[in-house]
Order: sequence, then C-alpha cells, then structure tokens
Amino acid sequence: MVAPITSTVRLPLSPLHVLLPAGGATGLAVASVALFNQVRTVDRRRLVKRLGRIDGALMNQVDEAIRVAFGLAPDRPAPIAPAGV
Repeated sequence: MVAPITSTVRLPLSPLHVLLPAGGATGLAVASVALFNQVRTVDRRRLVKRLGRIDGALMNQVDEAIRVAFGLAPDRPAPIAPAGV
C-alpha cells in the first residue's frame, strides 16, 4: 500500500496528512505532504527504487495518520485473557 505525496502544502494539515521535509534523507526537493486519505494498493513490481527514508518521530506521525484513516484504536496494551482460556 502506498500514500501519494504532493508538494502542495496547505496549512493547517488534516490529521490524515503528514508533512515531509525536503532533504537528502527524504529524497524530496521541496517540503511535501503524504496523503493518507488517498492510500492505494499497488503491485510490488511498480516500486522501482527507494527515494528516501523518514526518521522515527515522523514515522510515529505516519502511524497515527494510518490509524485515523482506517479507524483503528490508538496503541493500547493487549488485553489479558482470563485464566483457563
């Protein structure tokens, strides 16, 4: 699954959008926005090469945008099963 990236940055951002900084690490020439309200499934063969990476703090924002987009609950400890189950 992939999220499209646009260089059109409109503030304030939606909870479904993540601001990606320009730079060598991300591989982006200008600050851009990943749009998690437009996630698509693509064949792996269409992913030719990696252009960049994001750090852990930014990945936490991505995780939260995915949770919001798919209506998932925030991270919580797993419930403990009752004894004998």
